Amino acid sequence: ARLAAELAAPGFSPSKQGTVETDRPYCRAGDQTLAMNLYYPPSGGPWPALVFIHGGGWTEGSKAEMDGTFAALGYLVVSIDYRLYPDHRFPAMIEDVKCAIRHLRANAAQYNLDPDRIGLFGNSAGGHLAALAGLAGRSAGWDVGENLEQSSQVQAVIVLAAPADLTRPFP
Repeated sequence: ARLAAELAAPGFSPSKQGTVETDRPYCRAGDQTLAMNLYYPPSGGPWPALVFIHGGGWTEGSKAEMDGTFAALGYLVVSIDYRLYPDHRFPAMIEDVKCAIRHLRANAAQYNLDPDRIGLFGNSAGGHLAALAGLAGRSAGWDVGENLEQSSQVQAVIVLAAPADLTRPFP
């Protein structure tokens, strides 16, 4: 019930400008609640959103790896956690990224974000997931879970040091 209430809270409170909101639920995957941290710009809006996807070889890492540096430049920075291997296997990770994007769109007014300006930023394994999310449409089958009436397409992708050819061995 708490998750449903938090996911459905209407409207943006201007008191959030310039603040950080941690551990905000964005989706449920089985019995797991997935969370994000939000770094709000100090003024203005609706803002473009920059969704950060952490690296860590799909086995480790956390949303805590991003800070709010880009919020000062006028971006709503959203850093997400996603399900990790070996407890979860592919495509769980990309399904979580796409669920986060749909959640943001469905709740754009609540976060004071522009749903037509959502970008992804990922490093290493997070860069791989950002590239997949940026290129894969609904026909890929990775749009599952909540807010399916919303698009998971993004307008920009920034990829840093990401594996692109998973048929090749790498450390």
